[in-house]
Amino acid sequence: MGLPLTGTSGAQSGLVNVVQNLLADPVSVSLSSNGPDTICDLSLTYFYKAEIGCLLSDSVIWKLEGLSGTLGAAFFNALVSFDAPGEGDLIVTNYTQCGAQADTLHLVVAEPFNKILDLGPDRVVCDNGVFTFNAGSGFARYRWQNGALDSVLTTLLPGPYWVDVWDACGNLQSDTVTVTFAPATVLDLGEDRQGCDDLSGTFQRPEFFSRWVWTPADFISCDTCASVAAAPASSTSWVVVAQTDDGCISVDTLTFSIQDTLFFQIDTSICVGQVLELYGSTLPADTSAHFFFPAPGAGCDTLISVQVSGIDAPIAHLEATICAGQSYDFNGSMLPADTTATFLFPGVGSGCDSAVVVSVTSWPPLALTLPPDTTLRIGAALALKAEAAGVAPLSFAWSPAGSLDCGDCAAPTATPDVTTLYRLTVSDANGCTAQDSVLVSVDPLCVVIIPNAFTPNGDGVNDRFFPKTDPCVRKVVEWRIASRWGETVFESRNATPNDPAYSWDGNRPDGTPFPSEVLVWYAELEYHDGRREARKGDVTLLR
Repeated sequence: MGLPLTGTSGAQSGLVNVVQNLLADPVSVSLSSNGPDTICDLSLTYFYKAEIGCLLSDSVIWKLEGLSGTLGAAFFNALVSFDAPGEGDLIVTNYTQCGAQADTLHLVVAEPFNKILDLGPDRVVCDNGVFTFNAGSGFARYRWQNGALDSVLTTLLPGPYWVDVWDACGNLQSDTVTVTFAPATVLDLGEDRQGCDDLSGTFQRPEFFSRWVWTPADFISCDTCASVAAAPASSTSWVVVAQTDDGCISVDTLTFSIQDTLFFQIDTSICVGQVLELYGSTLPADTSAHFFFPAPGAGCDTLISVQVSGIDAPIAHLEATICAGQSYDFNGSMLPADTTATFLFPGVGSGCDSAVVVSVTSWPPLALTLPPDTTLRIGAALALKAEAAGVAPLSFAWSPAGSLDCGDCAAPTATPDVTTLYRLTVSDANGCTAQDSVLVSVDPLCVVIIPNAFTPNGDGVNDRFFPKTDPCVRKVVEWRIASRWGETVFESRNATPNDPAYSWDGNRPDGTPFPSEVLVWYAELEYHDGRREARKGDVTLLR
């Protein structure tokens, strides 16, 4: 006995209505990433959105815990303004006929960046002083000019000092201070002295020092007086420590060397064939001579030793190696590879003439070849394999490198979104370079075909049902097929496009054939640029 179906007014032929959320996760809820988890400006209002799995939600409840602020919610969306710094949670709960599920986003409301970095004015300090800079507390991170990461820096040397500081939101402040030594704190007794046994000297304490001490106290008139006379009977060294009323201390040393004869050495050179006139004597090249000058009365005698060296007309040899195809610049002359040239330089005044012999060779040539220009469908990948030969190791630099998986290797994979001219520069161990380019044209057409019927009869034609896509589709995130009564007969997730392993063969999950029927399908596609798209439709199974 059959059951008559009388129908209802306004009904149309075709499929019965299917509740759409039967094809979705019935309870899931998540906070999308379009709302910040770190709050850096209390004057703004922040937007948060919940992604709800069940389209027939009974209610969506928002709650702010642990933070002071105002929460305004409208089902899937919420607007939050914060009153004070702190940490807490934003919680959203989805209540449905299928159950309830919540998601939590932890929030940090940072302190307002109202602390001002100030290292103070430039400083003028004592010689031999120790000084410290303090950037102050309350900053999240510090970096001084020497790489130190503490808030305090101690140093002994003059010069500029700077520090960068960041708050919790990444805001940057910088300050610089310069340290110089006060000239009025540096003790300078002058150069050490040498002379005969009558060597002496008087030293006046600089006015900016209030006291000084000479050590040892030998051969001086006073070790602490403002004026000190030194007349040593033998070679003596003193250490003098001076101090200002402000506590600045400076130290200097002084040495008197006593001699009975002063010795001097003169080393000089002349061209072969020339002579040197010195102290009334004529000295040819390669000659040694000594000149003694007795003291006229009391004082030191003087002995001068002279060494005169002869210089032949110098010939210098210069060897240069250059890259193939280049020239070597010597004194304004451009010399190609495999060239030898001699350059003469006349002597200036009494100087000697000279010659330079320049020999130029070249490194082995560097060869480079790239694949021919080509065209890709958008989303497809292409291996750009460079054929290069030269002195190893070779280095590679591609430009632009944004759509390559490697900007410094020989064979990167290119996935351009637009037509791109890739240029490659190869350098060898000698610094020689070669360049080449390849044009990759991109066809922007993106085709996705989902059949509206299939025949799983085993004839090898249209036996399986799945989306057929161009390379523009990176992944089939979800592929689900349901009967018109809401029964899920097949589903797959994160499938590789065009892979029959992720397709429906027309059978139920238990392996029994599904009869000829009109079914509904749902697909979520992820494209090459990360964009996702949801599609749905119906398909007729024919047996």
